[in-house]
Amino acid sequence: MNFGTYKGEAIVLSRKDFSEADRILTVYSKEFGKLSLLAKGIKRPKSRKRGNLEVFSQIKFLAAKTKGLGILVEVALIESFSYLRKDPKEKTLVNSDQVLEQIIERKINSKIVGKRILT
Repeated sequence: MNFGTYKGEAIVLSRKDFSEADRILTVYSKEFGKLSLLAKGIKRPKSRKRGNLEVFSQIKFLAAKTKGLGILVEVALIESFSYLRKDPKEKTLVNSDQVLEQIIERKINSKIVGKRILT
């Protein structure tokens, strides 16, 4: 039974611990919308995907479709937007549901300059 693959760019919206070494990521992709993906082995110290899957990061990904969650196979970091994780004011702003919905509605390709989101 072949389920296919997801391939595209996405923004990591959230992550949840799933098991000792795995996490479930919620990402938003222009091509597929909101997806839940299983990142196997991501919490292991030697995982190459580990640093690329922080919340608010923009990534290129390849995931295998399954009956349940998609399984993340490959990840490449495009932009980390680390200032959103460091600045408490910006983190509060981005965590609000209204702002996330606006980002999603204005498409994943919105230009982010400094600490302002422009379209």
